[in-house]
Amino acid sequence: MDIDDIKEHLFVLGELSGSCNKCSEVGLSDILTMCPKCKTEFRYLAFRQPETNLNKMMKIRKARPDWIFVDYQDFKKITASTKAKEFFK
Repeated sequence: MDIDDIKEHLFVLGELSGSCNKCSEVGLSDILTMCPKCKTEFRYLAFRQPETNLNKMMKIRKARPDWIFVDYQDFKKITASTKAKEFFK
């Protein structure tokens, strides 16, 4: 998967609301398909704490089968590794 595409189109969902990974807009509802601030289309979804949101994950999966679920911890590790490599170039 293209990590840059994920960065551009990722919706990160927390306990109460979500955020746009591209522009960092917070307080977004999980029913949005695009960011109201930067107008990016959400194609990927990550839960900050998936272990406590299993019911919500199943509900969203049924409502939005086109979204690709991404493991948030893996995403953060990959992006941090990429930033470190760029820093030491």
